[in-house]
Amino acid sequence: MNTEITLTVKLKGALQQYNKESKICVKVPNNSNLSTLKEAIIRALQKEAPTLTCDTALIESSVFANETEILERSSTLKTDQTLILLPPVCGG
Repeated sequence: MNTEITLTVKLKGALQQYNKESKICVKVPNNSNLSTLKEAIIRALQKEAPTLTCDTALIESSVFANETEILERSSTLKTDQTLILLPPVCGG
């Protein structure tokens, strides 16, 4: 049985413009990979902020972290949890 898990994703940097609370909750199938999560986030943000053009390239180039580490691209999601979506930054 493939159950769904609920993920709360905190949005950082330029991604905060898409949600007034700077976070979004999405459901994905248990054992999903981070690419599946990014697709779910893009769909949810497009629904939530239809007047903004969702910068999919920015989301695609972002990385996920939990409270202690940056997650590997190969990570799978197995439990309800809170993650942080970190967009790339530049500057000095």
